[in-house]
Order: sequence, then C-alpha cells, then structure tokens
Amino acid sequence: MGNGHSVPRRALILVSVILTATSGCAFARRERAAAASPAGVAACLVVDSDVGLDDFRAVAALARTQRIAAVIATEGISSPARGAMAMARLLAGASPPVPVLVGSASPTPSADSWLPAARANAERLNTFLLEAIPAANPAQPLEDRVEHAARGGRELRILVIGPWTSFVLYAPRLSARIRQVFTQGVSLDEIPSGARPAFNCRYDLPACRRAAEMLGGLATAGLPGTLRALMLANVEAWRGTLMWDDLVALYALHPEAFGVEGKHVEPRAAPEEIQRLWVEAVGR
Repeated sequence: MGNGHSVPRRALILVSVILTATSGCAFARRERAAAASPAGVAACLVVDSDVGLDDFRAVAALARTQRIAAVIATEGISSPARGAMAMARLLAGASPPVPVLVGSASPTPSADSWLPAARANAERLNTFLLEAIPAANPAQPLEDRVEHAARGGRELRILVIGPWTSFVLYAPRLSARIRQVFTQGVSLDEIPSGARPAFNCRYDLPACRRAAEMLGGLATAGLPGTLRALMLANVEAWRGTLMWDDLVALYALHPEAFGVEGKHVEPRAAPEEIQRLWVEAVGR
C-alpha cells in the first residue's frame, strides 16, 4: 500500500517467510474450489488488507485464481468498519463467496497529511459509492472470527497488505497452521538509520515490530526449531564441513538443480539457491 509516491523496485518483492511449504490448495483454481464441498475445501489464503485502491486490485486478482478463506479489513488507508463494507461490496459477485471481516484499529496511528482524502476515497470505492457505509460492529473477538473463517484450511498462507494491527491478534491462534506470510516492503532491519518505515509499518509501528518478533519465533518451532537448536549446540563439530548427505536428500527433492557430470551428478544451481532449497525443504 502506498500514498502515490514511487516505491523502490526491491521493496515491491517479498516478504517474510515463516515456513516455505506449499500446500496442495495454495494455488487451487476457482473452479476446483467451487466444485469441492465447503467442508472439504482447504481454504489456504487469508488476506489482511487496509482496503486501499491497490488492495482492491490485488484482492480482485486473487479472488479469480485462489480460494480465499477471508479478507480482514485492518485500519490503515480505510477504517475497519467502512473498509470492510467497501471490500464486501467489491466482492459481492465473487464465486465462491469471500467473507470480509472487520479488523482492528491502531491505538497509535500515524497522521499522514494525505490520509484523510485517501481514506474518504477508498471507503467509497473510488467514488463508485455515493457514501461510505460502516459494517456492523462484530460481537466476537477478531481471533475467533478469523479462526472460524479459516477452519477449512489445513495449511494457511497470510497475505498482509496493510498494517499489522490485526495480525498480531489472530496469528498466535493460527500459528500451527501458518506456512507463509507475505507482505510488501522490506524488513525493519533493512531500513536505513533515520529513515521512516513504509506506511503499512509506521501506521502501527508497535504492531509491526511485534509481528517481526512473532515471525522469527514461529520460524524456530517444530522440526526446523529442533534442528536449529541441535546444530547450534556445538557449532565447532560442523564448522567448515560441506553439504554431503544433505545434497543427496536435496537431489531427491530437486533433481532439476543438478546436472550430469560423467557418471554422477553435481549441483548446477548457485550456492545461494542450493541453500534456499535446503532451508525450504527443512521448513516444510
């Protein structure tokens, strides 16, 4: 999400990866999802949006190709209640239907001068609506509503295209099933000293920092966390060693990264790519 200013090319890419596992329904086509019974569909994608004009475009594209468990309207460009109603209006014709949930508001939002005009416009769907209308105030806590909406997803992918205010509330509840978290921009530790974070982070900076801590914590859970702990327990035992048996296992998973050399095969991918593939495999 942005305010109309240009964004560096590298900041438009990815993301924060918790575990790089791809579930079977992550890229399910809309027709396939619609054909399955509601109880049997693994609805993998949760979209957490602050309902700006670019978010409308993103969600419209996703709704055509993926099964979306829910869209959460988090305060940012739009307010949660009015943003949720605007997003619901956009998705009124989506098939299968996409639930839109009223998300959370930042307790200490940033006060960018351009925001009021951008909010008024986005909440009216770029003047498509005569006036902005708020959705009803939900009685259930957000984490209960997100968990219910995503109940069919055995493995979840979270796309955060807004501030992190809602994410830090529902992510702990879903942590055992979260496999990837995608977001636009760069991590906090990549921001030059003295520079401000991008809008989605600075709008609720405490939540952004908390989300970064949570992602790091989730990455050390389960088997990946156990492996990390045992390797760090005695670094000297393997310092300077090469990927021997690791490569055999990796060849079984990614033969395309290897090439024939005489009567055996050797890695053809760059060392960085081999490392990435191994980390991805362990994180499944």
